[in-house]
Amino acid sequence: MHQSSMDQMKLHVEEYLSAPCKILDVGSANISNTGCYRTLLSDGFDYTGLDLGPGDNVDVVIDDPYTYPFEDNTFDAIMCGQVLEHCKNPFKLLEECTRVLKPGGVFIGTAPFVWEQHRVPIDCWRILPDGWEALFDHTRLHTEQTYLLKASGSNDWYECWGIARKP
Repeated sequence: MHQSSMDQMKLHVEEYLSAPCKILDVGSANISNTGCYRTLLSDGFDYTGLDLGPGDNVDVVIDDPYTYPFEDNTFDAIMCGQVLEHCKNPFKLLEECTRVLKPGGVFIGTAPFVWEQHRVPIDCWRILPDGWEALFDHTRLHTEQTYLLKASGSNDWYECWGIARKP
């Protein structure tokens, strides 16, 4: 996770989430020196880190990126930071996130818009605000906001944020 993603997610946690809150972090492995979203949460947040392999900050390992081992309507919030670009089918990923999100729950996601290629293990997509809205429309999530943000410390890199709520 890069620093601008951490900083922006912290703002969204403060704006959209309050304890008690059950959170799923999709793509939670801590693969950088910047840290992970778990560190942004205070007491009262019940955090579950989900990823395709074991590692630092991973609580649940899955084999299929589109099938999670949770009941429908389990989580109050889902964080999905810098994951969509590594997913062959972002629509299926959002469908599964929507399935496990409780009614009224919030999805907070970010993905690159302008960024270097970075295969972990693949790098398929870049996303714009209209892309987030298309994903949200497809899964019937209600868009709260979408926007582009210049990544901190970079002249050229941008990330795109999408926040939506399950009706």
